[in-house]
Amino acid sequence: MNVLLLSMPDSFEHMPPVAIRMPNGALASLAGNVDDHHKVAVADLVLAQSNTRQTVERLVHDLEPDVVGLSVMTFQRATAFKIARLVRDLRPGARIVVGGYDPSLAPGAYEPCPDVEFIVRGEGERTFCELLRALETSSPFHAIAGLSYRSATGFVANADRPIARLASDPPRLPNRGARVLGGYTLLGRSVDVVETSRGCTYDCSFCSIIEMRGRNFHPYPIERVLADIADARRRGEGTPRGMGWEATACYGGLLVVILAARRLFIGPEEGGLFTLFGVAALWTAYRKSQVRRGQKEFWLRQRGR
Repeated sequence: MNVLLLSMPDSFEHMPPVAIRMPNGALASLAGNVDDHHKVAVADLVLAQSNTRQTVERLVHDLEPDVVGLSVMTFQRATAFKIARLVRDLRPGARIVVGGYDPSLAPGAYEPCPDVEFIVRGEGERTFCELLRALETSSPFHAIAGLSYRSATGFVANADRPIARLASDPPRLPNRGARVLGGYTLLGRSVDVVETSRGCTYDCSFCSIIEMRGRNFHPYPIERVLADIADARRRGEGTPRGMGWEATACYGGLLVVILAARRLFIGPEEGGLFTLFGVAALWTAYRKSQVRRGQKEFWLRQRGR
């Protein structure tokens, strides 16, 4: 099957695209964890904010997707509805799936959008893979954990899928090669992301992680993290001569890796592990200190609570 995965073009107000255009790591992970015979394309529409409609039209025309997946956060919902309608107009037979924080936490909000047929709730790798298998074989959907599917009377919500145990059964590496748009940057430097863990044990009121998956923390095996870093590095080897990798921040289990104009010490023999995990430790300490100093109360005031 031909699969097109789209992240929305809307960006956070504190992440202006002129300075920050980050890849959606979840979509690359979905692409890397479907059955190998599927042809998957990933398009982060933050890279096409000025010509979103034309980009979607081109991708749908060129790729002829059987399934289109949309990754959506709450402030992107209205845009997701418009893109779903555009996809339906361009390719009426495509099956449209949504996932991400907003559909997972507010699935009822998608009832009024008839273009959306499926909701992948929570972690999506296994759920989406099983959905594609069911669509391919015309099998029923009721046994797919973590899936909601539209029926004549509205969405039917299957049982939740248990949280993935990353240490013992991690998903396969992301498929960065499925990306069909380019230009990911952070402050003018090429950037990619590497996932090191999922979940959190804090209870910050402004964060949706606890609502999404409960209070838990699951790290990847270090060998898997290093393999992911190596894959990101290989994918970035097309950058200009003399560019190297620099790990700059690790937050919420997401390691931001920047291409900088100097060499990064990746290998353990060159101090790479100290660089990567030293940054992670510093960020964790910073988060804890901010909570202790009243950061939580600050956000509560910002939200008028």
